[in-house]
Amino acid sequence: MKSKKILFINELLFVFAAIIILFTQCEKENVPPVCDIISPENSAVFALGDVITINVEAKDSDGKISDVRLLINDVDISSTQIVPYSFNWDTDDEDPGVYKIKVIARDEMGLEDLDTISVIISALPLVVTGDLSNVSNTGATIEGNISYDGGSEVIARGVCYSTSINPTTSDTHTSDGSGTGPFTSSLTGLSPGVTYYVRTYATNILGTSYGNEITFTTLDIPTSITTRINAITLNSAQTGGNITDDGGSDVTARGVCWSTSPDPTIADNKTTDGQGTGVFTSSLTGLSSGTTFYVRTYATNSIGTAYGDEVSFRTRHSNGIGNYTFTIYTAPDGIINSSVCALTVGNSNNIWIGTSYKGISKFDGTLWANYTSADGLSSDTTSSLAIDNSGSLWIGTKQGISKFNETTWTNYTETDGLINNDVRSLTVDQQNSIWIGTSKNGISKFDGSDFTKDTVNIPVSQGLGHIHTICCDLDENMWVGSCISGLSKYDGQFWTHRINGLSTFVMASVCGNDGSVWVGGYYGLYKFDGILWTDYSSADG
Repeated sequence: MKSKKILFINELLFVFAAIIILFTQCEKENVPPVCDIISPENSAVFALGDVITINVEAKDSDGKISDVRLLINDVDISSTQIVPYSFNWDTDDEDPGVYKIKVIARDEMGLEDLDTISVIISALPLVVTGDLSNVSNTGATIEGNISYDGGSEVIARGVCYSTSINPTTSDTHTSDGSGTGPFTSSLTGLSPGVTYYVRTYATNILGTSYGNEITFTTLDIPTSITTRINAITLNSAQTGGNITDDGGSDVTARGVCWSTSPDPTIADNKTTDGQGTGVFTSSLTGLSSGTTFYVRTYATNSIGTAYGDEVSFRTRHSNGIGNYTFTIYTAPDGIINSSVCALTVGNSNNIWIGTSYKGISKFDGTLWANYTSADGLSSDTTSSLAIDNSGSLWIGTKQGISKFNETTWTNYTETDGLINNDVRSLTVDQQNSIWIGTSKNGISKFDGSDFTKDTVNIPVSQGLGHIHTICCDLDENMWVGSCISGLSKYDGQFWTHRINGLSTFVMASVCGNDGSVWVGGYYGLYKFDGILWTDYSSADG
């Protein structure tokens, strides 16, 4: 009986153990979570200082996520339990380079999953524009240096340049390899005498950075002005010039060249008058008498030789007058009016003729051109003509003065500062100022910008009358002829009247290139040689 009871208990224990084993085998195994980095993408590039947002997707199929951790280069940075799982990483204090981003998701049972990507944090390269050298009329050399690549390889570098500030790689640029360190760029195909703005550039995966900007001007030939001819004799003359710009390179030779044909060069006759910029004088010698010569300045630098404006003159004839054939021109020949009041010689030996009531004419030896108030002349009643140092024509009229450069007309009247609109005489002094004599006892001086009248006006009480003629001698004295006070002289400070006893009706005056002054009056012709006066009348021929 006792053995049966023991057998029953053993069977019962066996069944209970089997049930426990069966229950244990039926319990499910715990599944790890799944973790993925949604953004950014692997190998994404960011600028130093950017805040990078890291978005993570984490799931656990048989439980829940306990937390998600962020590691940067295997260093714990942060963790979160908030869905959606997201981290913001501020790179402001980081160094450029490649960084490993790792996220780990852990479930409530302690099982984990992870995902890893790499990102690049980069800065723009550091580039410096260096020395400028070898500047020519068409090129230059620029040095550059890239001291830091910004954490990623410099894939392009060089120099960009433009005629405007802040050039970029969208402008003309050189390509001078890759990587950091010094480099040299050669700029070619530039235009002479032009200012260029230049800076180096360097490009990496993040973008392009630029160095400091420098400017330079390519070399050019010099610029010069030819002085008016004076002191003309049988076989010599005085002239000179002004080198106003050396073109960026030292002027090594300067002077004037001349020929009996237009456009003389240094292959023709020339003077040698020093070096550098500024004013110089030249003496032309060995000339033929009674001959027309063409003259212009020249200046030579490393780029080449440049020439100034051309002027022409005629040496005196051996008999003092010359053998001339006179041709008479009247209105049927093309002149605008046969009543001529004034004459002067302009550029290219063009003859300008002022007439009464009809305007002015220009004669080039073959063709006539006529101009009236309809073209821009202030009045068709003209009295005097003068050519300034730039070649512009000045015309005195009943309604003020006109300036004509064969393209544009400019008129001046009392409104502009002229002392009186009824102009009777004009002359140009050695400073290129215009002196204007009027019919109302006054003279105006125009310096190109303003009229001056207080210092040169003759008081009305002196009764000067109509000022018929003005000329400027080599000493810059102004000789003035009027119908009341005769011949007067103004030395820049003081007036002297009735010179040589000429008290009335001085109608014409010429200041000669030799320093003489010739005066035409009611009773004859008078010459002043700087010391003595000589009187001529019809009895002298």
